[in-house]
Amino acid sequence: ILLLDGHITYYKEDFTIKYYEHHIISFKFPSHFIHIFQPLNVGVFWPWKHYYNQA
Repeated sequence: ILLLDGHITYYKEDFTIKYYEHHIISFKFPSHFIHIFQPLNVGVFWPWKHYYNQA
């Protein structure tokens, strides 16, 4: 799963094809909306990355 902000480069066809080829599900949000996910970086993703790197 890939969460994307509304930057124009994420909407180009070559990137979309790469997502599809690698079986990546992308969710595109408006650029002013992505800051809502910031708590996930601290509360979910950082601890997961920490323990993953220790393994």
